[in-house]
Amino acid sequence: MSSAHDTVIERPDSLHAKEWLRAYQRVRAATEAICAPLHKEDYMVQSMADVSPPKWHIAHVTWFFEAFILKPFQPGYQTLDPAYDHLFNSYYETHGVPFPRAERGSISRPTVDDVYRYRAHVDRAMQALLENPPQEHLPEILRRLELGLPHEQQHQELLLMDIKHILAQNPLCPAYRDDLAPGLAPAPAQEVPPLGWLDYPAGIREIGHDASRGGFAYDNEMGRHRQFVEAFQMADRPVTNGEFLAFMQDG
Repeated sequence: MSSAHDTVIERPDSLHAKEWLRAYQRVRAATEAICAPLHKEDYMVQSMADVSPPKWHIAHVTWFFEAFILKPFQPGYQTLDPAYDHLFNSYYETHGVPFPRAERGSISRPTVDDVYRYRAHVDRAMQALLENPPQEHLPEILRRLELGLPHEQQHQELLLMDIKHILAQNPLCPAYRDDLAPGLAPAPAQEVPPLGWLDYPAGIREIGHDASRGGFAYDNEMGRHRQFVEAFQMADRPVTNGEFLAFMQDG
C-alpha cells in the first residue's frame, strides 16, 4: 500500500469507543491525504463508466457513516442535505434507489467544497457520538464502524486507481505528485537472481476466514471450508519490471 494506506486498523480488545474514534480519524485523514495533490477540476472527471469521480468517492464513504451509524444512533442528528442519501448511495438497493453509476461525473453540484463540508459535518457528529455513545447501542455502533473503516480503505485503493486513469487521459501527462524524491537506480541485471519455481503439491486446503482467530472479515470471506487445490508452482522471488514488460511485449 502507499504511504496514505499505512493506517492499519487494530481491533481494540474491548468496546472502547475512543479507541475506535482514533482509528476513524486516522482512516478519514488518509483519504484526504490521497486527494490533497488534486486540483478541484480533477475531482469532477469520470474518465469512463467504471471510474468514479474523486468527489463522489469522498462523499460516498462519508454517506456510509451517516446512513448506517449517525441516523440510526445519534439522537437529533441532522443531515446537511437529504438529497445526498440518493446521490452518494452506490448500489445499496435495500437502502434506497442509488444514483446511476455511469452518470456520477455529470453532477457538478454539490461542489467539491460542499462535499468537504459534508465530510466535516459527519466527522464532527461521529466524534460526538463516539465520545459519548449510547451504551445500549454501543456494540452495534462499533460493529458497523468496523465495517465502515475497511470500506473506506477499499475506496482509498479505488481512489488511487481512478485518479491514475483520470490523469492518464490527459495529453499534458500531468503527474499525480511531483514532490517525491527520485527512486533508487535499478540494480544491474546480473544482480537479479535467476527466476526459480517452488512446487506445491495437490491436496486439501482450508480456505476462508478463521473466526476462531478473531479479526475483521467481510461476510463473503466466511465460512472457513475445505477445498481441493490442484498442484501449482509459484516463483521464488518477485517479478522484475523488465520481466513484466517482456511479458506484455510478448502479447
